[in-house]
Amino acid sequence: MSARTAFHRSIRSIGRVTSTPVNLTDINKYLESSVQSLKNLEKTPEKLGEINRSLNNIAAGLEKIGSLLAHLPTGNEWIVEGHVIDENKNGIEGLTISVFDKDLFYDDRLGTAKTNKNGYFKVTYRTEDFRDLIETNPDIFITVYEGGNRVYSIETPVRWESGRREYFCIQKTRKGWFEFKKE
Repeated sequence: MSARTAFHRSIRSIGRVTSTPVNLTDINKYLESSVQSLKNLEKTPEKLGEINRSLNNIAAGLEKIGSLLAHLPTGNEWIVEGHVIDENKNGIEGLTISVFDKDLFYDDRLGTAKTNKNGYFKVTYRTEDFRDLIETNPDIFITVYEGGNRVYSIETPVRWESGRREYFCIQKTRKGWFEFKKE
């Protein structure tokens, strides 16, 4: 496997870390593997282009890792964020978003936020806001309120055993409200 292939695989793996706690040991292992692949290449004039491309990929990957790490929750922090958009993909401002942890008898409200002019919202909460004897990760659902009236709720499907960071994108169309996955 070339250094480039190994590095791209490692970056894809690290990219999935945004919804789970960061394991710096794994990130270091990926980087060391990429560097080792470079060391194993023959240092002939024909291979210098490949070596240079691999070094550039590593540099770009380090920037991406730094960006991912800067946006991850730390310590006891959990985040639910997202966008609410219209049919034309314009943000909808002024909506109230409530985030809940689904439980058997009583759902825990983890927090609320208003959407900004771009339709963006962010709710930050702590482990003690949802954790009980058997629950280690929250089971997240959100509701959207417009002018005090509930206009959308995604209690089904709940995001069971959610990660430290969850992203929602909700779209309002003439036919109703829909959640879709971020591309």
